[in-house]
Amino acid sequence: MTPEEENAVEQLEAFQISEKRIALQTLAGLGKVETYSDEIAKLLDDEEAPVRKEAAFTLGKATWSSSKSSQSIARTLASSLQDEDKIVRAEVVRAIASLGKDAVNTVIDRIEKILGKEQEEEPALAVLETFAALGEGARFGSFLNHPSPNVCRVALVETGRSPEARVKFAHTIREQLGHQDTSVRLAAVQASGELGSGCSEAHLEALVALRTTDRQPKVRRAAVQAVGKAGVLGVPFLVHFFHDQDEGVRHFAAETLGGIGGETAAESAAEMVEHEDGPVRMAALMALGRLKGDGRDHSRLIAKHLHDSDFSARLAAIQALSDLNACDEARSVGALCKDDNKGIRQAAVSALAKMGKDGAEEAVRYLDDPDAAVRQAAVRVFSPLHSKLPADLALPHADEVCRKLNDDDWRVRFAAVVALGDLHTGQYATQVAVMCNDDDNQVRRSAVTALVKLGATASHVAAFLRDEDAGVRKEAEIAYADLKANGPDDDNISECD
Repeated sequence: MTPEEENAVEQLEAFQISEKRIALQTLAGLGKVETYSDEIAKLLDDEEAPVRKEAAFTLGKATWSSSKSSQSIARTLASSLQDEDKIVRAEVVRAIASLGKDAVNTVIDRIEKILGKEQEEEPALAVLETFAALGEGARFGSFLNHPSPNVCRVALVETGRSPEARVKFAHTIREQLGHQDTSVRLAAVQASGELGSGCSEAHLEALVALRTTDRQPKVRRAAVQAVGKAGVLGVPFLVHFFHDQDEGVRHFAAETLGGIGGETAAESAAEMVEHEDGPVRMAALMALGRLKGDGRDHSRLIAKHLHDSDFSARLAAIQALSDLNACDEARSVGALCKDDNKGIRQAAVSALAKMGKDGAEEAVRYLDDPDAAVRQAAVRVFSPLHSKLPADLALPHADEVCRKLNDDDWRVRFAAVVALGDLHTGQYATQVAVMCNDDDNQVRRSAVTALVKLGATASHVAAFLRDEDAGVRKEAEIAYADLKANGPDDDNISECD
């Protein structure tokens, strides 16, 4: 025995609390806990709670030579499960858990019997952690109604994670949906979601009831997710959230319904499209758009709402037709070019980019819109790198795009230059080169980039070399050198002036 070890053993019987704690830490550091386990165990009955706590911690963290030894220590620790101090009780449970599964199993019934109805938060949490680590979800029951909201919350979270526990305690989970503490309700909602398709009709109704009884949007949003996890069974309940007062919850309900998919979901959403409240119609239209193929059969119904009395529903109808790539409704969307609202026109022209050949033909109508932002959006429809419209469908309209190089607004001219470059329409190189005289440096700089894409000659770029803007000149120098070295022969082409 070393002097340090001998001194530590003597200090275990010291009068001062600090000396006893130092002795325990020293023996732990020397790896001698098992050697002096009997002496250390005696401190579990010490008059001072901090000493008892430290003794339990030391025994739990030690390395034991055999399973038999760790099981013996577990039984020794279990004798302190009824300690008068809640912090000591908690530490005793954690110490037992640290000894390993075999050791815990020798005393787990005693833990449940003694602390299964523990009213103090700290020991209750320690017991929950231990049961969860061992996969003993069936033992969570008494903690689901604990007076401490924190214990309730943890118990619900762990119950949701345990397939056995969430089925066994489904009724209790449902009851806790009405708990006064928000964190507990949220945990109960999330645990409900883990039931999935096994969620009962009564449980789903309780989740839907939160739409009108719970003031917290995050709880209602979680309820949407929980109902959605029930799959097709949850569809009739999910559409109730289209009535929610919070726009974010309504949107999430629409997206969730779209994620479920299927005819049942599509029919349920279609029924809500005719609801008297605009926000409800908006959510239903959004859901149909998210349903993709299942929603496409309702394109005609959606198109009727392009002129809805509610502005948000009109936008949702446009977006839904866009999401569905509803080519058959391109003409209906194109007709919105005469709408008085700029936002509607801009949304409409963007939607047309996803409607194939018919959409492209209708988008041309927006190129002369009175608003520059709409004209710009229309030009971008024909820019393959910035649009969903394939290049082969955009090319037939290149002449119309080229015409917008003369637009009054620089943003439209800029979009036209970019679009022509993206289309690689070499026959427009001369028209693009003339943009060297444009009064906006972004347009001029983009024109240089476009000329390279068009396979122009160095002569087309030459005028940009004298540009007053350093950025344009630099871009032109790089392009000129590249075209001079690799571009087509330009002996018969004069510089753009």
